[in-house]
Amino acid sequence: MALHPLTRTDANEAATIIDGRGVVALDVHVALRQFEAQWRIANSRARDFLVHASISPAQPLSNDQWADAWEFYEEQHGLFWQPYIEVEHAKPGDSGRPSHRHRAYLRIRPDGRAVHLGHSFQANEVVARLCELSFGHPLTKVAHNRAVVA
Repeated sequence: MALHPLTRTDANEAATIIDGRGVVALDVHVALRQFEAQWRIANSRARDFLVHASISPAQPLSNDQWADAWEFYEEQHGLFWQPYIEVEHAKPGDSGRPSHRHRAYLRIRPDGRAVHLGHSFQANEVVARLCELSFGHPLTKVAHNRAVVA
């Protein structure tokens, strides 16, 4: 299996497995092979069986804030209850950049249908603004802030 973004350690970043749901092991390669096997067993017509997500906040998040951020993500993308593996990337020492996290979700539901991923850009903007508003962070200036906040 090719190197997946969850396992890359570019620019002296450390990758640490944080969490998983519905996986047989907290191991990225094992989880990805499991997701592929579930896709094949489901005989799904979907070409892509994974959703790669990342959250890269401008400020550090507490564990509770990370949980809230992923909940916002799952709600906006219809990924509640889908299996995932989560990895945190962090630069060693005091680099000034907060850690960021990635998740790989199984996109295929137990009935073989794929989670619809239309309008991902807009959904990601909603997630970002929800996080900023909920965590008291400054809003990132983008063209559609009013619409997203509304």
